[in-house]
Amino acid sequence: MDTLEENNESQSSRQKEIKLEDDIHRVLVMLIPGHSKTVCEYAHFEIKGKKFASAKTTYCNSIVYFQPTSDDVLVPGIIRKIFEAGDKPSVFLAIHRYLPVHNDPFKKYLGFGATVSWKATIDQVEIVPATNRVYTANQRPWGKDCIVSHPLIEVRC
Repeated sequence: MDTLEENNESQSSRQKEIKLEDDIHRVLVMLIPGHSKTVCEYAHFEIKGKKFASAKTTYCNSIVYFQPTSDDVLVPGIIRKIFEAGDKPSVFLAIHRYLPVHNDPFKKYLGFGATVSWKATIDQVEIVPATNRVYTANQRPWGKDCIVSHPLIEVRC
């Protein structure tokens, strides 16, 4: 049985202690200065009732729309790593954004929420606290080199 934490996170898989890759660690120390490379990694993690996973664990559960720390718009990306860090441990997602296309036909229909992107991702990793807005997403091929994705946002009364 999963137990919910104060921020609606629940552990869905066993954690293991790992050393972060250099690029992820560089971004993490901007959020938590002086943090070591050692963190607890999760293959799966449940946030607000939704299951998330790293791309190497379960690809379909790694496709997300997330709120970058410096912005309020949701952008599509893929989870590279889920880990716990900090003195008062918090869960973070290491995410790579999908490369945007210049002529996204869905930009005209902002309320619909779909986005066309290249299949490739941006090299720069972003570290997003699990407390930020993060939503699972579905994705389908869009031509040879592109994908169309849509966030799965619940509507509540």
